[in-house]
Amino acid sequence: MSGLEDADGQVLIALFLNERGWPHDETLAFAGTALPIRERQVVAEFEDVPSGRFAVSVFHDEDLDRELDTGVFGIPSEDYGFSRDARRTFGPPSFEEARLELAAGESKPVAIRVD
Repeated sequence: MSGLEDADGQVLIALFLNERGWPHDETLAFAGTALPIRERQVVAEFEDVPSGRFAVSVFHDEDLDRELDTGVFGIPSEDYGFSRDARRTFGPPSFEEARLELAAGESKPVAIRVD
């Protein structure tokens, strides 16, 4: 992840294999982690990800409450991002908009910009 404005808090990362829970319910994700920020970047590695489709959601949890804070009209007040730089004007992108493919035995870097 890049584009982090500061090193406060942590970054929460969730890797989903399907639409179920996407993108907010990390309890339904295949894998998830919370990592500290170093030099305004975060690098996460996930192992044993099965081949097929997946999508990644991240957010900068500045206040360490493990929730994406929102302001007026539900607009996020903490930075966030998705695989494929998927974005929508209103609400999060669909799983399909953020979906990537992983071949058997493949290792795939996924760069995500948060803002």
